[in-house]
Amino acid sequence: MGNMRKKIAFLAGAISFDNQNRVIDGVLRRAAEFDTDVFIFTCFVNYDESEENKVGAFQIMELPDLTTYDGVIVMKNSIQYEPASNSLMNRIKESRIPAVSVDEYIDGMHNVGISDYNSQKRIVEHLIKKHHLTKINYVCGILQGKEGMERYRAYRDAMEEHGIPVCDCQVYCGNYNRESGRKAIEYFMKNQTPQAIVFANDAMAIGGMERLQQYGYEIPKDIVVTGFDNDELSAFYIPSLTTVDRRQEMLGEKAVDLLFDAQSHTSVKLETQILYRESCGCNCQTPKSIRDLRVEYQNQCLSYEEALDALKSMELDLTGLESVEELCSRLKKYVIRSDMKEFYLCLCDEKKLFAYDDIKTNIREQAICEHYTQKVHIPLAYHDRKFDSYGKFPSKEILPYEMRNKLQKTFYIVTPIYYQKICYGYR
Repeated sequence: MGNMRKKIAFLAGAISFDNQNRVIDGVLRRAAEFDTDVFIFTCFVNYDESEENKVGAFQIMELPDLTTYDGVIVMKNSIQYEPASNSLMNRIKESRIPAVSVDEYIDGMHNVGISDYNSQKRIVEHLIKKHHLTKINYVCGILQGKEGMERYRAYRDAMEEHGIPVCDCQVYCGNYNRESGRKAIEYFMKNQTPQAIVFANDAMAIGGMERLQQYGYEIPKDIVVTGFDNDELSAFYIPSLTTVDRRQEMLGEKAVDLLFDAQSHTSVKLETQILYRESCGCNCQTPKSIRDLRVEYQNQCLSYEEALDALKSMELDLTGLESVEELCSRLKKYVIRSDMKEFYLCLCDEKKLFAYDDIKTNIREQAICEHYTQKVHIPLAYHDRKFDSYGKFPSKEILPYEMRNKLQKTFYIVTPIYYQKICYGYR
């Protein structure tokens, strides 16, 4: 008898970011309760990647045949490449399967999110009313995205409603990473020093606090700082960061509920929680012993260093290889070290991927494929604690039938193998 378990597709960019990662945790937890398999399609590209890299990376969103899934969950805001985002939205609508959009309202889908506007506005009003501050600067996220624009609009509205003027030199446009937070401080310090800086996310806020401390400012004594998202580091940083807990795990759980329970298109807004901490002078954290904090921080550092060491070692080990066989041989030890239960290296059809010039003495091959070939093969597979390989099968199926037809529920993370615009496969 075939596998009758339901399966859903989750599509998002950069799941290494806390926001996407926590949503996935919620999706997986609830999907397990529904005895449902989850296929996560993602790529690890920064917001400021080159156009060519985005073309190759976001082709992963074109890979699944959505009509073969029982539902799809998408985080459109995280797919920071408009052609890929627009194409995906069209494909989801054409598939006519149940779909949930997380964070952004999309017509024709269920929607679950928070009010970025209300949450950001409450932060700014807290600084104005509780701390009696008026010189409040703002560091935006990417304003092309809904959440970036909503948070920025909330800042401007809060300031205007309290009769506080804002000039252009008080606003810096960042891109959600720590470095843009550091650059924002450098920009602000060329002008009048603010009383407070509101950052559109925690990563920029932490980068900003690093630079402020390097310049000799005390937080919050000299300058108050706030963030947004409640990233893991926000509670550990000194001083701990005032931020907004977006309840991402609950967003993921509710997204799965809507897929299977909601009849008509439903829009749900979840309540956020503002966490007042040391960076604004209102520390409401539950006290922890110094030993507990040190143990948590130590474990995080060890985990990070172990992953970084493995990445550096793999980068050196895989450089200069000349054959797929050699690549597979070298990869095996890293697959085992990663503690993955399963791993599949799926490569495109070489005959479709490369164009060959055979002109007597000049033999040349050039990668020409900017999408996944119809057929792929698996030269390296790892499951049931042993290595294997599989011949050609349709790429739209993601994995061979015998791999997908399993008794136990599971989830897969599917990421691209690419160089600039060229798609070599997925894993």
